Amino acid sequence: HLYHIVFSTKERRPLLQDDSFRDSVWRYMAGVARNLEGHALRVGGCIDHSHLLLRIPAKVAVADFVRQLST
Repeated sequence: HLYHIVFSTKERRPLLQDDSFRDSVWRYMAGVARNLEGHALRVGGCIDHSHLLLRIPAKVAVADFVRQLST
């Protein structure tokens, strides 16, 4: 199953302005998804939010996957 998940920074603050930091955050999120047996097809966004296009295994509840991805 494919899911489009969006995470916002707290209070939509522009915390992801630095290109290098932003890229490392997105790589980290893709790695967490992989560790949860999912697959990040695309990770991106801008200075105050990120978008993830994920394949989440059917055996995992979406809410559980997102909760673990965001912690």
